[in-house]
Parts: sequence; C-alpha cells; structure tokens
Amino acid sequence: MNSYCESIKLIVPKRRIPIGSFSVSDDCEFLFIFKDAIGIYDPYPKIVNELTADRPGHIDCSIRYFDVSDADSFAFPVKFVGRNANPPSEVLHFAFSCYDRTSQNVESLEYRNHKYRNAEWSPTGIDQMSRAVFSCVTSDYQLYIAFRVGDNWSGKKRLSEPWFEFWRSQSVGLLSESRRNFFEPPDGYNESGSSGELEYETLNEYLSSADDMSFLQSTWSKKIRFAEKPESNMQRSSNALLTALHKSGTISFWDVSVPIIDGNCIRLAAVDRTYGVVSYSSSQSYNPNCIKIVDIDIENFFLVIGFPNGKVVCAFYQAYAKQLDLLSVLRMGQYELCKSSADQKPIGGVSFKNGTLAVAKGTRVYLAEVVSHVNVKPICSISSDDIMKPITGVCFYDNHLYISSEDGIIAKSTIPTPTKKKYEVTIIYQSPPAGGNYYHRYYNGLYISPNGVHASFLEGTVAPAYCDIPTNVI
Repeated sequence: MNSYCESIKLIVPKRRIPIGSFSVSDDCEFLFIFKDAIGIYDPYPKIVNELTADRPGHIDCSIRYFDVSDADSFAFPVKFVGRNANPPSEVLHFAFSCYDRTSQNVESLEYRNHKYRNAEWSPTGIDQMSRAVFSCVTSDYQLYIAFRVGDNWSGKKRLSEPWFEFWRSQSVGLLSESRRNFFEPPDGYNESGSSGELEYETLNEYLSSADDMSFLQSTWSKKIRFAEKPESNMQRSSNALLTALHKSGTISFWDVSVPIIDGNCIRLAAVDRTYGVVSYSSSQSYNPNCIKIVDIDIENFFLVIGFPNGKVVCAFYQAYAKQLDLLSVLRMGQYELCKSSADQKPIGGVSFKNGTLAVAKGTRVYLAEVVSHVNVKPICSISSDDIMKPITGVCFYDNHLYISSEDGIIAKSTIPTPTKKKYEVTIIYQSPPAGGNYYHRYYNGLYISPNGVHASFLEGTVAPAYCDIPTNVI
C-alpha cells in the first residue's frame, strides 16, 4: 500500500453504532453488527456515485437492516426439581435469564450493549438465487440463519429448537464425562416423540445444561461439499457446513442443504464435546470463548479455538457428502498453537493462505505452516514497537501480511518461513492525532479486496464510521 491514499467514509445513520469487527461475503457484501440490528451493505453502487455526495470524501449509507423479532424468542421447557438445594438469588436469576428467553430484561447493560454477539456470511451459492446467507447469535444466546426471500431478508431459522430436541433425546446423560468426545447424533433423534419438561435434580446439572443450550459464536466453511457418487438419474446434491460454539465449550456442526429453502434444509451433523466443561463452577476458566473455521481443501478444515487463559488450539476435521443430501464430519486430531500464558488477550483475527496460518492475539501475530493435523510447523510471532495496543485484524495479500490495530495503525509485514524467520514491519497508514475533525480512537477488523484495490476497516470515533481506502495494495 502506498504511503498516500484517499479515504471514503460512510455516513452512518444516527444511533446506529457498529460493534466490533465485520464480515465480507464472496460477493463483497459487508455485514455489520450494530447495537440493535444487523446491517447489510453493498459498497460498489455507492462508490461509483461517490462524486455526487453532499460531503466530499463521504458517501450516503444505504444499509439494509435485519432484526429478530422479540416474539421469536424460544423458552426452553426445563425444570429444577432439587429438594435440598438453596441457591442464592443471583444464581436463580442467571438460570431464569438463560431459559426464559422471552423475559430478557431489555434495560440490562448487557442487552443494551450487545443485542447481537456474532454474525458471519456463508459461502456464495446457498440460497435459491445462488447468493450468500448469514448466521447470527443474539444477546440471549440463540443462533439464527437468515436468508433472502426474493430481495428481502425475511427468511430465518432458529437453531435453538433442533438443538433442544437433540438435548431432549439425550437428557442429562449428555453431561457425563463419558460423553466428552466427538460423536454424530443418532438417526431419528428428533423423531423420538418425547415431550414435556426436562428435569434436573442438581443445580450443577441445571446450570451446565443452560450453558450447553446457549450459543456463543458461529462460523462458516467457505467450501461447498458435493455428493461423491450420485446416481445417474439424480441431480448432484451439495451441502454447506456451519459450526457453532456453545457457552459450555461444546462445538456443534450443522449440515445446510443447498439451496436453502426453509428450516427443513438444516440438520445437526455432529457434536464435539472434547472442550466441553461439565462442572459449571469451573466452566468460566476452561471453556473456549472463540472459534474460527479455516479450510485446507474441499474436505479438510480446522478450527482455531481460543481459551480465556490464552491457549490457542487448532482442531482438525474432515467433512464430506457421503451420500445425497447428507454431510458427514470426522475429527482428525488437534495441535496446540499457543500454550496457557499470562497474556490472556482474546483472538483478534485469523487469516490463512497457501498453507500459512496467521492468528492475531494481543500485540502479536502468531504464524504457523499448516498442511494437515500431523504436519503443523510453528514459524514465529510478528510484533512491532509501533503497535502497542491489541491487533484487531489480519489479512494476507500478495507476499505480505496486513495488520490493523487499536493504535489506529494499518501495517504490513513480510512473511517469514520456517527456514527464514526474519521479517520487516512497515507502517503504511496511521490515523491522524486526536482532535480537530478526526476524534480517532481505534481500528477494528481488516479486509482487502481480491484485486488489492480496497482496504476496509472499522474506525472507532465519537461517531464511528466505516472507512474504505481506494488505493493499490502493493
């Protein structure tokens, strides 16, 4: 990127404040998380008409918004029946808020600040017009898949219900130590015909199940799997893969039949409870709090899993369409990329290209060469004296790694290798000093267009704006 660049800023409507990073689809549509909605934005029509804007260097923001109706909340039919338990009132309030989703206190600080916790695009080609859909996790820990009906974002499927049906079929036995492994759900579990409330005799079981029924994050594989050998008289089928992290540390894998028409096109494919914490009392320290899926090839992928204690694990899987309309997932192994440390900064960004993995954590970017679950070679960690605040975005382009940070810095680094670990970090764009017309605070996220013309990021200011820098990334 040249030292000189032009910037274009969107005029974000009043009271629409973006939170955290953003997601970009294969069709270059942007997905923003606002305090009260999900924003979908296509920048290219407005960039073409940028010269007609009232304010030079700014363009009007025609963002379409998606919001989940309060009436869609799902109340889990569960019951605590312990006779001798006398839990404190704050514990009961927590359990109540987890299960009775319809009674979420909209005045709570958590609800006001984070109505949506996570949102991410699927690969292109999922809906009936071969466009992308997206998943989102709400403040009350429910997971939705949103898709377009025509040109409107009116289609949605809540995955909390099929997950609860799976829980109903397994009952409290799912919390046992013997189930802390990877497995595929039994066929027909949702047709068992069981009904009524789930009853728990101990408070630990009750709260542990609350964590396991609460979604925390979602992430999509960017590869669409096709059936291996479809019959000659049948059309070839395809499947997409959605992965979700639960508060308990459980990881669920969801098979999405392509094209997605309604909720019947989504099924639970596999469950990995390797990182699930059975005891609620210790769950806050050991269960993962971040996942990001990375594709190696058309079948093999791995999850970058972050933990509160600073540990980062790469868990390897294989997903393939073993028959028409049915996706199978296998666990292959894991590799510990970062051990537990005093640096408990969360993962700021993940990028993967040509076998090189970059994981931003704190003020460093950890690099590793990844070929398979048995062939992972750590390279080094990249840092700079100019970057003193957490890195919030990483992206490979050409022969460089690009970095954004809360210092208001966009930097690039040469890419070291296992045999040549020397690197050089160059600052290529930096926010002007605070004051005047800038009021800069931080940068969040980073996306570089496939042709290297646009570098995009969120700029935290008094009135946060989305910044788009049209220049050659060289």
